[in-house]
Amino acid sequence: MAETVCSVAIPTYNRRDVLVRCLDHLDAQTVGPEALQVIVVDDGSPDDTVAVARERASRFADYHVLTQQNSGPGEARNKALAVASAPLTLFINDDTLLHPEAIEHHLRIHAEYPKSMVLGTFEFVEEFRHEPLGRLLTEVPLLFAYPLVEDGDELSAALGATCNLSVDTSAARDVGFDPWFDFPAVEDVDFSIRLEEAGYQLRFCAAAQARHDHHLTVPGIMRTSLIRGLGSARLELKRGPQPKFVEDVRRSAADRAHLESLFEEAGSELTASLDLAHGGGPIPEGAYDAAGRIFRLGNMLGALDEPKMVAYAKAT
Repeated sequence: MAETVCSVAIPTYNRRDVLVRCLDHLDAQTVGPEALQVIVVDDGSPDDTVAVARERASRFADYHVLTQQNSGPGEARNKALAVASAPLTLFINDDTLLHPEAIEHHLRIHAEYPKSMVLGTFEFVEEFRHEPLGRLLTEVPLLFAYPLVEDGDELSAALGATCNLSVDTSAARDVGFDPWFDFPAVEDVDFSIRLEEAGYQLRFCAAAQARHDHHLTVPGIMRTSLIRGLGSARLELKRGPQPKFVEDVRRSAADRAHLESLFEEAGSELTASLDLAHGGGPIPEGAYDAAGRIFRLGNMLGALDEPKMVAYAKAT
């Protein structure tokens, strides 16, 4: 029997078909499914994700399907870590489609740099990369930092993302994911920062490739910007709010209605600009500006959804 070399932790919610494709790509890894422990944790899906996952015929060395009440992906990863048995754990999303050699490259970097968190790529699937919004998001670091990094770079832990991130299992279990981040944003940044403080360096490995099996929309990225803002506020509160962040929250709280209007306006502008780029035409410059405004405004509006942050700003 082959040695189990990697545990793969997959939180999932209400996306059974996407999860099946994710598992298919794991099954095709060059390290062989018999060397993998796969742990799927369903975060309270209302569909039949659990049944589909449990019915799957598995060739993995060790295959678990766990469940929890809806508590967010961080808690799901904690549940996976509790049963992870391999020396290395790879965190992916249920919409992560790994290249066949991805885990092999994760293992290679860990062998060379044992005190590492290894971040692989997370590029959009080809169909979405050809859509106007996909082309824009591939070019600019609004959702992910990949346009800013190169293979082998040592990165700030603030760029940690559990869509394709591997780390020593014992270290990951010791640090864990903070359940206060009970939504899919910033919980991985907090986790990575605490791992960095424990002596682990985030490294980018371009060869550890994965595709993001998700066709995003303008309303979708608007929601993401709001959730990230909420996560950023909680991270600030946890680590000691920076004066500039506090001042920005204070000013924004007094002008929230206007910011919300500007946010919706930026969404409408981005939608209109992208409509002009369908069929392969150039993306208008206004689309980039509108996308940037969505993330700036959304991040601040999301921060205003954390009452403790607003109260802190008003009291200081």
